[in-house]
Amino acid sequence: MKNRLKNLGNISVLESDNENQVNQKQVIEELQKKTYDLGERVKELNCLYTISHLIEKPDVTLDEILQGTVNIIPPSWQYPEITCAKITFKNNVYTTDNFLETEWLQQCHINNHRQIVGSIEIYYFKKMPDFDEGPFLKEERSLITAISERLGKEFERIEAEKELRKTNAELEQRVAERTSELAQANMLLEIDISKRIQCEEALRESEEKFRVLVETTTDLVWEINSKAIFTYVSPQIENILGYKPEEIIGESGFLLMLPEEQEKFGEIFDKLRIKGDPILSEATLNSHKDGSLVILESNGTAVYDDNGNVIGYRGVARDITKHKQAEDALRESEKKFRTLVENSSDWIWEVNSDCVYTYVSPQIETILGYTPKEVLGKSPFEFMSLAEKEKVGKIFNNLSEKGEPIISIENINTHKDGSQVILETSGVAVLDEEGNITGYRGIDRDITIRKQFENKLNEERKRAQTYLDIANVLFVALDDSGIVTLVNQKTCEIFGYTEEEMVGKNWFDNFIPEHLRAMVKDVAKQLMQGIIKTVEYFENPVLTKSGDERIIAWYNTIVRDSNGIIIGNISSGEDITERVQAEEALKESEEKFSKIFMTSPNPITITSLERGEIVDVNQSCEEAFGYSKEEVTGRTTLDLDLWCSSNERNKFKDALKENESLKDFELKIKRKDGKIRTCLVAFSKIQLNSKSYIVSVALDVTERKLQKIALVEANKLLANEKVLLSNKNIALQEVLGRIADQKEEIKLQLHKNISNVILPMIEPLKKAAEPSFINMLNLLESSLTEITSPLVDRLENLYAKLTPRETEICNLIKAGFDSKEIADNLHLSVNTIHTQRRRIRKKLGINDNKTNLTNYLKSI
Repeated sequence: MKNRLKNLGNISVLESDNENQVNQKQVIEELQKKTYDLGERVKELNCLYTISHLIEKPDVTLDEILQGTVNIIPPSWQYPEITCAKITFKNNVYTTDNFLETEWLQQCHINNHRQIVGSIEIYYFKKMPDFDEGPFLKEERSLITAISERLGKEFERIEAEKELRKTNAELEQRVAERTSELAQANMLLEIDISKRIQCEEALRESEEKFRVLVETTTDLVWEINSKAIFTYVSPQIENILGYKPEEIIGESGFLLMLPEEQEKFGEIFDKLRIKGDPILSEATLNSHKDGSLVILESNGTAVYDDNGNVIGYRGVARDITKHKQAEDALRESEKKFRTLVENSSDWIWEVNSDCVYTYVSPQIETILGYTPKEVLGKSPFEFMSLAEKEKVGKIFNNLSEKGEPIISIENINTHKDGSQVILETSGVAVLDEEGNITGYRGIDRDITIRKQFENKLNEERKRAQTYLDIANVLFVALDDSGIVTLVNQKTCEIFGYTEEEMVGKNWFDNFIPEHLRAMVKDVAKQLMQGIIKTVEYFENPVLTKSGDERIIAWYNTIVRDSNGIIIGNISSGEDITERVQAEEALKESEEKFSKIFMTSPNPITITSLERGEIVDVNQSCEEAFGYSKEEVTGRTTLDLDLWCSSNERNKFKDALKENESLKDFELKIKRKDGKIRTCLVAFSKIQLNSKSYIVSVALDVTERKLQKIALVEANKLLANEKVLLSNKNIALQEVLGRIADQKEEIKLQLHKNISNVILPMIEPLKKAAEPSFINMLNLLESSLTEITSPLVDRLENLYAKLTPRETEICNLIKAGFDSKEIADNLHLSVNTIHTQRRRIRKKLGINDNKTNLTNYLKSI
């Protein structure tokens, strides 16, 4: 028997194709037969319904009924195209237009009070296969009998109506006589009855208005007696507290309150009842039927008897839980914000449209020496020199005219003691309801010490020395035309050339594979011309002397002269050929598993064990239960109302608690359309990325419960394959772990070699070099430091900004998938993928549209 493996991540499903094909053929044949039979029954029902509709028409005559019935009969028989009919009633005959008497006849008498008054005759024009009654079906015999009985009853009704009209005429005569006798009495009662009717109508209208008001208001309307026992509660109690009115009426009004609330409110009620004072906005903490807490605000007035004694209270209660929670959340938020502002080392500020401070946080005193009171009402420019005011003021005016944000503008301010403080300012525009700018709100950070450190660091960089061949990474320097000007020993080893063979050669024509040469040349040209920004990190193949291709991860920086003109490019790199090959193999394996999962004919569900939320379902699951993937993702089975009963759900929960995995667990599950399906469910608890999940595989056995034995065997194979796949995943994870460790060692070694070995050796070179070569060494020294100093931290932190879904999309983009392919692969819309791409660009700091996201991701 041929088996097919269905898999998602750590899940494998085995099914027997041959058995499924045989069962499917049988089901289709049975379904076609039942569909045909159902169509015939629908025709019969339509026939009876149409006859009933004809009879029930107002003012319809007997002739119209009989002729209409004759015309309705042929389309309801098995062969309507060769069917005609005739009805005989007393001395009248009614036929179809194509009526023709033949030997193939089905007939039934029409009885009225057990006497034959007519007949129905149905003929076929030609011989047809024999069924239950010649060429006619037993169901057609039942139908013609039903039609004759219906017509017989209609004849009885018509005769009864004639008799009734006669009797009514006699009765009307008697009524007229009696009416004359009662006219005098009616005149005396007319005024009294009219007034009574008006009062009753007004009372009904008032009661109806009250009922509609009570049942449609979102508040709970209640009534209690003098002992605080509920005598009435409106239906809204079910929405607010989960109980039906009949569960509450007759119970104490304090029943649903917490114990401490019962005692407190009981004392309040006793005091109010003695004087008949109203209940005004009393808030109480109550228990919902599901155990949650609900805060109700109650208002009520006393109800009195005819002697003026208080016999109870009537009022309304409003659910203010969310309102209270919102108030608490707002107070907490304000507290957190106030704490954040007051404890932040940065200075938070706000200016109006005239650029005058309307708020400054207390940190201004630490940063500039002024108290907030001394600064309010002044402009930020009052704390700057004239030159600084002109420079910063120009930048601010350009931004405020367009409402653009202030992003990390450095400005020099004068401390109260006269010293200079360097601030980094960021802020956003404040808009009114019409979108007009009313000011700016932002933050200032004291970066004086940082700038001093940066200046000192720049001076130290100028004194550093380097010697490239000592480094254990590739180094290549190109001029603006792509000619190799410098390589180190590691580069020569990887490429198989000597330094003399590489220096002076065109990089693109000699060391880039031919199929990439034109594209890489074009990108390099645009970089040298400043048309596009440099990509700090990217991976691409290179061509060695032996003709092999090696994949190198490059870290790049543009070299500029003192005037800022681009004069070349310096790159450092590492050989990642083996790592890329391993990643591609892993990707191919994951794609195979994903395709198997999505094409599995069995519904498969992955659920979070901690929260019970559905993480993913395959297409078969969507088809089996009627929900789309988007409808179920992030929701629980309780949210979707999949359980037929609480017993079913509790049984499954108990099984989860007691077992890590289980097979052949029978459950009744409710589809989206409400139909109940009996399924055999196999589930297993797994760990993915240190989180626990439940993987469930369902087999619909509503019509196939006899296949239970085969399903058990299939689940055994599923468990074995799951173990094998788990072992394979563990091996893959170990390989990836070793690759990650090797990569980290290379990064740290690169940083160490450059900082400890290369940079300290530049100064002797400068002393021995000619004046024209000193500038090049200075640029080389600065560029090497820029390449290596942020290297380790940048690689570690870049992906940390992204969510797991965004990381998954990044991997697909990097692999060359377009937006439509990604949407199909993740079962999302193309618009969703476009939105995710914009978020990813923003988080990665790609603020211009010129940078290609795919190339950028490949470069990191």
